[in-house]
Amino acid sequence: MTNESPISEREREILRLVATGATNQQIAVALNISVNTVKVHLRNIFAKIGVESRTEATVYAIRTGIVTVGETGTVINDETLAPGEDAGHHRAGICADRC
Repeated sequence: MTNESPISEREREILRLVATGATNQQIAVALNISVNTVKVHLRNIFAKIGVESRTEATVYAIRTGIVTVGETGTVINDETLAPGEDAGHHRAGICADRC
């Protein structure tokens, strides 16, 4: 991603989590912020990148290289996830015995 990105690093971090399927609650826990703060960030992200849904935001993230999708899953900040696995529960520490 170049420095010309319309979104901040924190917004990219939230967008990465959105792209993994994390809920607002999971994002809030993972980043140690409130759910309302997540909602504000998402509103700002959607406005800046010109989308109306989490799905469109995910497509944007893939197209701009914020998130990459490969055969083995999604790569988030050099952390490879299995298909269907989300980073939110890893960062939030809620995966317990299953991870």
